[in-house]
Amino acid sequence: MPQNRVMRYRPGVVYSIDVGANIRTARLAAGLSQSEVAGRLGLRQTWVSDLECGRRGIWIGNLIRLAEAIGCEPGDLLRRQLVLPLARPDPGPGE
Repeated sequence: MPQNRVMRYRPGVVYSIDVGANIRTARLAAGLSQSEVAGRLGLRQTWVSDLECGRRGIWIGNLIRLAEAIGCEPGDLLRRQLVLPLARPDPGPGE
């Protein structure tokens, strides 16, 4: 599992927070390249790429700085997506 994917469980439902995908979505919505974001942070483009691909985790302080560089709220990078309802399959005949 990528480092920046957070799973949350609630009875019957699994939520996933894919921080890397959220970073990429926010960056593209702002019309910024990975290099532009990295330049605003004084970091290398590979740092942003590694975050987006899940090869690197992120501390909350850097998440806040990253959100500012992109022009969004830190919470936008932490929104969750419904992944899978944990439902049992219908039993077949005779079960």
